[in-house]
Amino acid sequence: MSYTRSFQKLIRIPYSGTVSNGQTTLRYNGTAEEYVRVNVLVDTDDFDSSAAACGNHVNALTASVVATEAMQTESIHENNRKISQTIIGGFFKTVRSELGQQIAALKSQVDATLLHLNALSSRCRDKRQQMEADYGRSTERYSKIFSDLNKELQNRVFELDKAAFRLRESTGECAARALGSDLVGIAAVTASENARVQSSLLASVAKKRAFDAIHAANAYLTCQNRDRETIDRVLLPTDNARRLFVPVCLSEETDDENPQVSRSVLHKPDVVPNSLRRRMTSELKKAQWKSPDATQSERIKQDYSRQVAREFPTDSAHDRRIRNYLTQFINNPILSL
Repeated sequence: MSYTRSFQKLIRIPYSGTVSNGQTTLRYNGTAEEYVRVNVLVDTDDFDSSAAACGNHVNALTASVVATEAMQTESIHENNRKISQTIIGGFFKTVRSELGQQIAALKSQVDATLLHLNALSSRCRDKRQQMEADYGRSTERYSKIFSDLNKELQNRVFELDKAAFRLRESTGECAARALGSDLVGIAAVTASENARVQSSLLASVAKKRAFDAIHAANAYLTCQNRDRETIDRVLLPTDNARRLFVPVCLSEETDDENPQVSRSVLHKPDVVPNSLRRRMTSELKKAQWKSPDATQSERIKQDYSRQVAREFPTDSAHDRRIRNYLTQFINNPILSL
């Protein structure tokens, strides 16, 4: 459809110059402004007819494209379905295989754990039976003693206040009438409610003890697994003989009355076996000792200082006094003694 458009724009034209009267020269400048309006008639009849014809062709092309796209979409969906089924089938097959391997590994661990728990349960039952037998014997012995004491006490109390007990027997009929009233029903309901509450409390206590037992068993198994991993990590993976070094302390003692030197070897009891303790002591006593050189002495002092700082890290008076004494001991052992 033909249409008309109007455009309006402000045009600015700067100007400048000079004027002279022979003696004085004056300079002038400024900007001239003027609005210019242009009317444009756009004839679109030929273009509209061409656009309508092109639209018809485009519609036909669109229909063919839509049909082609539908066929392509259906083909893509079918191929996607086949690929998805293949991928999903392979994935689930891999997952089933992996889960089967994990289940087999976990089953072996669970079987071993169940065997260990059965052994512990058997030991607990034996301990329980032994404790029940001991408790039964103690209960029977003390029950007989207290029963005899109660009978003797009952006889003596009855003899001391025989008239009151006779009066109690004569008034039993009145008490029977009192118990035959509505108060008996109230007492029965109260006893039933108390029994229900007591059974709920006992069930709660039993559940709590079962939960504590499961928690303790879990903590025990976790600790045992951690200890097993620690032992496996520190064990040497070979059966060959190895030389191991352990820290020991060789001390020599003398006194004024007995000038004979007394030597002893100090070490942790769980480090050196009993079979090697005497042999190590005799070899240390027979060894020929020599003073270390300057490099070895400096390394020993550095390691010693690091160990002292690690064992007494705080700045308290106690730790500071021990650090000073140990530093004086390594720097001048004869003076510190």
